[in-house]
Amino acid sequence: MISALYTSESGMLSMQTGLDVIGYNIANVNTEAFKKNDVTFKDLLYQSYNVAQTNINPLQKGLGAMFADARKIMTQGSAISGSSETDLYISGNGFFVLNKDGMQLYSRLGRFRFEAGENSSENGFPVVSSDGNINYYLGN
Repeated sequence: MISALYTSESGMLSMQTGLDVIGYNIANVNTEAFKKNDVTFKDLLYQSYNVAQTNINPLQKGLGAMFADARKIMTQGSAISGSSETDLYISGNGFFVLNKDGMQLYSRLGRFRFEAGENSSENGFPVVSSDGNINYYLGN
């Protein structure tokens, strides 16, 4: 009886995680360049009841499920018209490379603006061009 409760608990906890991810996807559906998440689950151990005999499969009882992995679904989004001439869109694979305090970040959001100055907190994240120079910023 207790093992049935533990099996039920593991299923409920797994479904809670799944619902949390679905809620996160719904909450961010209108966020620019948002990529949804997907959850996978895996079986926990099985308990065998019959000793395997010749040509007879043993009876097995599953002991529940658990969260296995959450991954980003990186499918291509739909193109929309931007409000500025510096709005860009990547068709296919690839990312814009951004620089934040010497660390490279990657984004598919293409809302750019040209600015003078080096203060990235005011100008947004500086974009690194193929020659390594910072020419424009990702920001509002």
